Amino acid sequence: MEDCRKKKSGETCNLKCPYFISGNNFIRCQANTKWSVLPKCVLVMCSKPKLSRILTFITDCTSIPAGKNCKLGCRSGGIPVPRNYISCLHFGNWSRLPNCSCPPPMLKNNLKLKNSKCTAILPGKLCVLKCKKDSFIVGRNYIECLSNSNWSIQPVCKSPVCKNPLLPASLKLEESCLFKRIGESCKISCKEGGNLRGENKITCLANEKWDITSDCTCPAPVLWEDLETKVSAMTLK
Repeated sequence: MEDCRKKKSGETCNLKCPYFISGNNFIRCQANTKWSVLPKCVLVMCSKPKLSRILTFITDCTSIPAGKNCKLGCRSGGIPVPRNYISCLHFGNWSRLPNCSCPPPMLKNNLKLKNSKCTAILPGKLCVLKCKKDSFIVGRNYIECLSNSNWSIQPVCKSPVCKNPLLPASLKLEESCLFKRIGESCKISCKEGGNLRGENKITCLANEKWDITSDCTCPAPVLWEDLETKVSAMTLK
């Protein structure tokens, strides 16, 4: 605190106030050795602030004295940036409202972060994604932090699949083969009752095509009574 006991005419003595000084923040020693009129120390209060729709009150901010803070939070679960409060200033107005980051995204549908983290992302910024093993992204490979502190719609991860196979005329399917994933199999058999040459299944390959290598022999013929088949030196009736 300044010592004002030895001030000469024309000299000033600086003052301070725990609240707000109404007038000059000093008094002057006048020619008549009297001090000029003292300013007033006024308790300035800030009324309850109006918040943006993304913010919410953490503390009661109905009537706050100058120099004190009002603590805020984000409705969406994000983080207030650059700070989680506003201050009541000496003129009875509030400091600037913070912005809100988007909360850490809750990823689904086999999605995961391409970057190591995606926290404290502000509106307009992106978070890059990728799919887990054996699947690919359909749509954009990122989500955007929107102005309301929510994330944009997430893309979808799909696993590579083989379409319904087109079999040779002699083969038929024993089960539905729609949307089989890579490495999965589908049972087949001979359509006309012949003998299957090769495996009784086909497998979905990495190129999303089927490995159709089996085929069928003709079934044993149904002969008239006076006909017979001749195989090598043997006859069959």
